[in-house]
Amino acid sequence: MLSTTELVKENAQLKQRISLLEEMLRTQRHKDYGGSSEKDTHQSQLFNEAEEEDAKITVPAHTCKKRKRASIIRTLASRRYHQRSQ
Repeated sequence: MLSTTELVKENAQLKQRISLLEEMLRTQRHKDYGGSSEKDTHQSQLFNEAEEEDAKITVPAHTCKKRKRASIIRTLASRRYHQRSQ
């Protein structure tokens, strides 16, 4: 059985260890999720390059043929009929 002074000493050591571990966790979280984490990856240069490339790309105009709603309903109905028959 430990004496009171030994228990107080052990308690102080454990509190100091908890404090150290909490500080390590805070530091690691700041390193992983802090504002400076994105600055190191050079991602800002990628966005600048993409904006420059967008100015060079041209897309020809086109038109889409709209499907009538009735044809979609008929298509779905025929699919259901074929699924039931199988």
